[in-house]
Formats: sequence, structure tokens, C-alpha cells
Amino acid sequence: MSISPHAGQLGHLRFFGAVSASISHEIKNVLSIIRERAGLIEDLLDLGLGSGQLPDPARLRTLAARIQDQTARADTIIKGMNRLAHSVDHDRATVDLGDLVELLATLSARRASQAGLTLVLPDRAEAATPAVTLATCPFALLHALWLCLGAAIASPGAEPRIELDIGPQPAGVAITLGGIDAAAALRHDDLATSEARDLLGFLGLEPAPDEADPTALVLRLPPRLPGDGAIDG
Repeated sequence: MSISPHAGQLGHLRFFGAVSASISHEIKNVLSIIRERAGLIEDLLDLGLGSGQLPDPARLRTLAARIQDQTARADTIIKGMNRLAHSVDHDRATVDLGDLVELLATLSARRASQAGLTLVLPDRAEAATPAVTLATCPFALLHALWLCLGAAIASPGAEPRIELDIGPQPAGVAITLGGIDAAAALRHDDLATSEARDLLGFLGLEPAPDEADPTALVLRLPPRLPGDGAIDG
């Protein structure tokens, strides 16, 4: 593995392990709900056979719909894991930052929920704005954003949500994490280690409070990795 050596390979493995553990818990929860709903359907059918009456079709339809909802949820979770796994396909690639932030939100949904928070993404279809792209190391950037979002989740604001936004900047692009205590997030352990600082430096990622809004943390990124010219993929 040659991805962002300045960040430390052990740190990358810890990130991948943390995401894998979170996803496995989510999948286990989905399977438990499906098993519970399927068991209830079986109980209703057994009662119906015993009494000579068919179960209430409306109730069966509701249970079936809930099972379908959970299978759709599992599909979203597994697709997120698949996209994370493929983020190591290229050490360097041009990525759609909106797609990457959506993947980050999918991977982080469980830990945000555990903190009582909801992650709010911009409606890209409604905004109808051009894609925001940059040339970077996709896996390393996901790792860095995971750390930044983790610090934001640990530093909530007055409302139980974190608003994620993206946009171009004069010298690159920026991701904004809004609705938090930005100063506290910058002091959080996730961003305080030398390993984290090396990773941010490798990417040229500069987190700073919004000058006009202390409840927003702005993550500025250059259009390509510092000192890097070659891009594959």
C-alpha cells in the first residue's frame, strides 16, 4: 500500500477498521429487524391457520414494506462500504467532491446518530450547480474528512444536526461543517495528533473556523495535492 505515506499506514488501517466495525454493526441491526418482522409474519400465519382465519392483509402488507425498507437500508450501507473499498484503487485520481462527501455521510451516519445528531447534505439536484472536483488521493481524503467530521460530531452546536456543504474557492475547494462549535472541534483529539497533522499536510487540507460564523468549520483544499503533478484514474 503506497497511499499517503506521510499519514502512517497504521492510521489508515485504524480508519478502515473503525468504518468496517460501524458498518458491521449497522448490517447486524438491519438483519435483526428483518428477522423480527419475518418472525411476526410467521406468528400471524400460524395464528390464522389455528383459527381458520386469514391474517389481516393490511398488517401483512405493512410488515412486508418494513422489510423492504430495511433491505434498501442494507443496500445503501453495503454500497458505501464498496465505494470505500474502491477508493484505494488509485493513489491519485480526480474526484467529485459532492460524491465523496455523500459517501462520508453514509459511512458516518451511525456515529452521528449515536451522538444524537443528524447529518444534513445539500440537495445537489435542486441546486443544479456544476460538480466540484479536485485531484487528490481519494482514500487519504476520506480518512482526513472522517477525522474532521468526528471532531465536529464531538463538538455539537445548539441544534442536533451538522450541515455539510461544498463549494469552489479562489485557490481550490472547501467543505463546510456547520452548526457546531468550530473552535472546540479544532482542539479535539482527532485533529491534535502528529499523525492527523501529517495527513492534513499531505492533502493540503486546512481546517479553520469561518471568519463570519463561529459555528462553521471550513475545510479548505487545494485543487491538487501539494507538489503533485500526476493523476491516474
